[in-house]
Amino acid sequence: MANHIDPICGMSVSAETAAGNLEKNSEVYFFCSKGCLETFKQQIANEKPEEKPIQTGKEKLPESEMKPDLKKTHTDSICGMKVDLENAAAKLEYGGETFYFCSKNCLEKFKERKKIR
Repeated sequence: MANHIDPICGMSVSAETAAGNLEKNSEVYFFCSKGCLETFKQQIANEKPEEKPIQTGKEKLPESEMKPDLKKTHTDSICGMKVDLENAAAKLEYGGETFYFCSKNCLEKFKERKKIR
């Protein structure tokens, strides 16, 4: 089972469990979530002929710049990807906070790190 790197969030993904894949320039890319796949498709549609897609999964908007009542996204604490609260792949209440995840893989990694069963 070969591992591939999701070009958006940098997560390790196997071809068997990938949420999707896409071929571009004779190379197949695998994605941990539909969100990463869609972001990649948008980057391809907007790129200039010589540009390569950039990794956006690590971008973070400082919490201080977001008003609490306007937050519609959350930063996945595992991969750093912005997650639309209404379309999150998973969420978990832990330590009095709600955590949102871009994929079930990120949820499982969070549980492993926090030793949650």
